[in-house]
Amino acid sequence: MEKPIRILHVLTRMDYGGTETLLMNLYRMIDRSKVQFDFAVSSTTQAPYDQEILALGGNIYHYPKYVIKNHADYCSWWEKFFSEHTECKIVHGHICSTAAMYLAIAKKHGCYTIAHSHNTNAKIDLKEFLYRCYVHPVRDLADYFFGCSKQAIVDRFGNKKRVCDNSCVLINGIDSKKYKYNHSQRVDMRKKLGIDPETFVVGHIGRHTRQKNPFFIIDVFEQICKQKQNSLLLYIGKGELKAQIVAYIEKKGLSGAVLLIDETDCVQDYLQAMDVFLFPSIWEGLGIVAIEAQASGLPVFASDAIQPEVNVTGLVQCLALSNSPSVWASRMLSCDLSNRRDTYQEILRSGFDIGNTAEWLQKFYLEKYKNKLDANKYQ
Repeated sequence: MEKPIRILHVLTRMDYGGTETLLMNLYRMIDRSKVQFDFAVSSTTQAPYDQEILALGGNIYHYPKYVIKNHADYCSWWEKFFSEHTECKIVHGHICSTAAMYLAIAKKHGCYTIAHSHNTNAKIDLKEFLYRCYVHPVRDLADYFFGCSKQAIVDRFGNKKRVCDNSCVLINGIDSKKYKYNHSQRVDMRKKLGIDPETFVVGHIGRHTRQKNPFFIIDVFEQICKQKQNSLLLYIGKGELKAQIVAYIEKKGLSGAVLLIDETDCVQDYLQAMDVFLFPSIWEGLGIVAIEAQASGLPVFASDAIQPEVNVTGLVQCLALSNSPSVWASRMLSCDLSNRRDTYQEILRSGFDIGNTAEWLQKFYLEKYKNKLDANKYQ
């Protein structure tokens, strides 16, 4: 029996983030007798998905974090890695900042290379400017380009990649069945969390970073509490701004009305307990959590920075970030919550079910691997 081809995914850490969860959903769905995933990460500590990766037959490799001054050592590590791991036939890069280095080395060792953009451009500052400088060479280097949306492709790889033959949007599929609205599950989850059945629950899931606009989330919720006292913010995530967010919640006197959850592998259960989903990101490649919220039948109140592809059920309302928190709060409180519907069929029709994405990606990997082998025969 032939061994499966091995795909090396390059990330920072396999935690419960959107990109990582997408990869794990794909990993569970593909035929692992034909395609196997390995993961190269820069973290040195165990991550939430590590044990499952090993159980599914994957390997985890730890490359050094790039800090400019270790440029030679960083490149040397990848040279040694690809010399020793000739079984890695395709390198799928999810870290664009250093992709020009590790993908170039991978190509030198005969690998097929993919650059994958999971985000749109942030507001320009020195850090973002340097990031774009590092990313720019990738557009002339990788064999193929994926994006979670059309805009994510354009912002990272240039406008020409929007319509070229070696790029496409890879739909960030979800396991739709897991997210189907179920009233009894909602009741059980609220009991587990100690939430009264009549409480108005505002939900948010996202890292504690500037991109996700966490302080605006608190400001909007403060305005909701002024209009509806029996309200609660169910806030799931972690990140570098966690301490500042906690302090801001305390400053607003909202500690008793905010339930903070660091991270979870059962997002679908928490979505059942929510009434509305608040998603005021400053920028987003797509916003897969907004798809998950819709799959649970939740109204989503998002910023106008969210990509239009995300509204697949009509449940997404976009508001400008220039609007005051009170405007956002009023819009959310005016939402009709009397008929939360089952959106399962709508998610399936939209193409955002993980089964569709996994089937397509598996065929893609196998085809590119075969083409690479055929091309090598005549070199």
